[in-house]
Amino acid sequence: EGYSFTGWTVDGEAVEGGLEITLGMTAPRTAQANFTLNQYELVTNAGTGGTVSGAGTYDHGSVATLVASAEEGYSFAGWTLDGTEVSGGENLEIEMTSDRTVQASFTLNQYELVTDAGTGGTVSGAGTYDHGSVATVVASAEEGYSFTGWTVDGEAVEGGLEITLGMTAPRTAQANFTLNQYELVTNAGT
Repeated sequence: EGYSFTGWTVDGEAVEGGLEITLGMTAPRTAQANFTLNQYELVTNAGTGGTVSGAGTYDHGSVATLVASAEEGYSFAGWTLDGTEVSGGENLEIEMTSDRTVQASFTLNQYELVTDAGTGGTVSGAGTYDHGSVATVVASAEEGYSFTGWTVDGEAVEGGLEITLGMTAPRTAQANFTLNQYELVTNAGT
């Protein structure tokens, strides 16, 4: 197992023939059967969002180590070996006993955008967004309140009632409002 017959050497010379040959015995003879260790091709494929290393030619019984690497914004999702899903992390070891094909799969990351409105208003735009997408958040002040600005991921940011956020990680956007104050001017006659 793991070897292939490559031919005969009879009396020190290569001779043609299959697994079985016939020798005429007119003198002492030496027949040697020659074998080579099988080698197998490992083909790797990576789905959108990553790469996989480890493709090549391997000797029978050797162990191939595959490494899947996700691109920015993607996560490793799993392996398919010769058309069948197999478990394993980003590193996979395969014993080479035949030609093999391995596919690494990746998924586009999704991030949660949490919105919050302080007292005096509302904000829209919360949800789940794909990596690299742009989220639009809109603030609306209630009667008697005024919009005073945004706090995004804990930091004040400039912008009006509507801002856009690049989604490359989970984010939090808070719309801030203040209660309006009014001046009451009084006059007294004589």
